[in-house]
Amino acid sequence: MPVFSRDNVPVTASSDVFEQRSVEVGDLLLSFDRFAKGDYTDAFKDLPGGRCQSPHWGYLLKGRIRIIYEDREEIVEAGQAFYFPPGHVPEVLEDVEIVQFSEPAAFHTTVDEGFEHAKAKAAT
Repeated sequence: MPVFSRDNVPVTASSDVFEQRSVEVGDLLLSFDRFAKGDYTDAFKDLPGGRCQSPHWGYLLKGRIRIIYEDREEIVEAGQAFYFPPGHVPEVLEDVEIVQFSEPAAFHTTVDEGFEHAKAKAAT
């Protein structure tokens, strides 16, 4: 099995507020992500319920993030593992670095429908 690090995984998406390095491994998408502090609600506004539809499993290396669900909120801090089921929106409370695993099809749908809107908005 290959070994992956931030240094040997290609950048697959980036802007002034985030960078994603990802690779498909078996049935999962492995990503090393960095997000700047901020509210990412707009990135998901075109998705059902205005929320991310992709589940994520991972580990927060640095920072703090609030995950907002329809019926609750969770705070995840550096040093904690997490599972975010579909139906969440992140609010980055402190700049974060994350290692996470996602289902590729659900993830790509989220990116294609959600983050493309955010990238287009940032470009104008």
